Amino acid sequence: MRILFTLIMLLGWTLGQAQNRNVIVTKATATWCPNCGTWAWDYKDALLAEFPSGPMTFIAAHFRNSDLENEASLWFARNINAAGQPTFYINNDWNTVGSGSWNSQLSNVRQEILDKAQGEATVSFDGVAIDGETVSCTVGTNYTAEPGTEYTIAVYVYEDNVDYFQSGRPNAIHPNIMRTSLGAPQGVPYDPATGSYDFQDVIDPAWNKDELGLLAVLYRIDGAEYIIEESTSVANFTAKTSSEDLLDANIFGYTDRDTELIISANDQEYQLTLTDMRGRVVVDTNFTNEVSIQKNLTPAGMYIATFRTNKGFYSQQIFIK
Repeated sequence: MRILFTLIMLLGWTLGQAQNRNVIVTKATATWCPNCGTWAWDYKDALLAEFPSGPMTFIAAHFRNSDLENEASLWFARNINAAGQPTFYINNDWNTVGSGSWNSQLSNVRQEILDKAQGEATVSFDGVAIDGETVSCTVGTNYTAEPGTEYTIAVYVYEDNVDYFQSGRPNAIHPNIMRTSLGAPQGVPYDPATGSYDFQDVIDPAWNKDELGLLAVLYRIDGAEYIIEESTSVANFTAKTSSEDLLDANIFGYTDRDTELIISANDQEYQLTLTDMRGRVVVDTNFTNEVSIQKNLTPAGMYIATFRTNKGFYSQQIFIK
């Protein structure tokens, strides 16, 4: 059966149920730090294995004279009160693990992340684009603000799979290094009456565009601290370029079944690429009219479905139960 209905352009639509809240796990780190490349590296790998496709977004914030530090990573690390390296934080909360304890605490940390992810997400990327070295995005939100409380919204660019020196780790490939912010690291003031916010800035041309992702954060201001209230992320956003290259969203539809996900389109042939939130390709196939994806290939979580022809593409965030 073919199902056709309008989807929100680019990102933000979920399949089958509301998307859970995103949780940011930050590793405060430095390239010169031996422990950052030994037990902390193993702990980071274990967390990524626990959450291959959400609701966790892992970020490496380099500071303390690290070769990979920058204005955004310094601000981010200082805001969560990172006093040393390696240290880990779940949103703003210090994750008190060490070389001898992280393994035994992994199940408790996993549950803490799941607990923080409870509730419906209220922040989403409604559009992303890149033109040369200029990155643009639109962040939508329906967050209910507390009266008399100040909030901001910020967007950060991170790069995955960075081949760079790390003390304690030969041949290190760094995941999700915070590279910069689109605008000021602390973001722009949030107005509950405003439904969307546009961000734009220039990135370093030396970064691998195929490995870039975006992280949007809504902060609640408490004195000098910016408390993470909501967040969302998208990996490999450079697959989505200018609007003139977009296919018509109305020709695509989805249905969720017990054993498979059906993706339908018109009679044209399409290439479908399905990637998880770390940017790893789990499905890459061509189809006409519809394609069946066995769910044993796709653990429950968020994915990006990208349809391509020689005339353009369309990308959509989906949730697979």
